[in-house]
Amino acid sequence: MIQFGGKSMEEWWSSKGSKYYNFQTSCFGGVYSKSRPWRSISPQRSQTAPAAPIVYFNALNPGTNLTDHLWSLHVAYSPTTGGVGIGVVRSNVTLLLATTRNANFTISDITPYDIRSVQHGAYSNGLWVSTGAYRYTTSGEDITIQLTQGTLVHIQLSNPISK
Repeated sequence: MIQFGGKSMEEWWSSKGSKYYNFQTSCFGGVYSKSRPWRSISPQRSQTAPAAPIVYFNALNPGTNLTDHLWSLHVAYSPTTGGVGIGVVRSNVTLLLATTRNANFTISDITPYDIRSVQHGAYSNGLWVSTGAYRYTTSGEDITIQLTQGTLVHIQLSNPISK
């Protein structure tokens, strides 16, 4: 179980107040109960399988640029006014990105995995419901996605990424 200051992810998010909880319910489709808010975006797994990686980029100040990895992919998060970015590996060919503030996500060396689609939308009853393609720019093998506050982006690849 992922822990934040000795609390489960659910306890941590709910302790942050309605602003953060409302962000996650609106951004991720609001299809899960308050007791398990991340259930709809985390892949279902057996007792022996590892949980899907979830990366939080907590930029407290404007101009803060943070980096981390979603499995083998290097991800940079650059919000315009500070905020929290979230990256999820839902499967070896599906990534999710979201942010509490307008921000850029740059994913390095992703184009060799053959990007099938980049869409915005939400999950409904565990299924992705797209509201349309989402624009991104390519530079070499990297992509940059300018996310607006509260947007959930679904990236589908043709070739699987490695852990």
